[in-house]
Amino acid sequence: MKRWVASIFLMATVACGKKPSTRDDAAVATPDPCAIERAKLAPLLAKLGATPTTTPCGSGDHVWYDGTAARDRLLGGKPPPTALSALVGHWVHAGDGLDDDVDWRLAADGVLAVVRTAKSGKHEISREVPRQVTLLRDRQLQLATGSGADASKQFVPFFATADTLYASWTTGALAVPIASATADFVLPEPGPIDRWVIRHGATCELVDPHTGARSLDCAFDAGGFHYLVDSEVRTWNLVGTTLVDARMEKFTRAK
Repeated sequence: MKRWVASIFLMATVACGKKPSTRDDAAVATPDPCAIERAKLAPLLAKLGATPTTTPCGSGDHVWYDGTAARDRLLGGKPPPTALSALVGHWVHAGDGLDDDVDWRLAADGVLAVVRTAKSGKHEISREVPRQVTLLRDRQLQLATGSGADASKQFVPFFATADTLYASWTTGALAVPIASATADFVLPEPGPIDRWVIRHGATCELVDPHTGARSLDCAFDAGGFHYLVDSEVRTWNLVGTTLVDARMEKFTRAK
């Protein structure tokens, strides 16, 4: 009996001891979090048209991508010389609350007169120095004050229809053409530089050059596109087939 028990114990020891030893000796692959994040970002960056970086993951200067070219494309191409003529005329921005109204009068030669008018009594408050307007890109104006080496230049993203003009004095506020309300698109997120919102299907994701990608709550309705980020709701108004950042100033063509 003792001999039989000893034999069984020896067999169990050999059988049980061999397998753990085999598992302990084998190298267990540890998932690489950097590789996982790069794989997650790859299809999103392809939609954005951004360039993935090769800086070592975890280093102090590491970023996942460079979206400079993607942002530049949002301004559109170089327009024909006659394109500025579509903006010639009288435009009015109605100030919010007690803010003054602003009148833009753009002449055929590109000279812009800017007048501020008080809402009460509609009397003129100030007349700014005339600016020379140049249409640099499909959605970017240059406003120059002065001439030659002393000229001061301001680069203003804009978007215009026949009767409305939207101008951006805020960094990051742009107008972005989209194919349709159901199409995929990318929007610059008006927060830390080079963050983007990518809408694909019914899903929205925020991509950040420092932290990677994460999901966002988003919705499209008759008025435009909305999403929640950093506890704030961002709104882009739908004008035709263009999403216009709600922070852009709206001018209406005077009748």
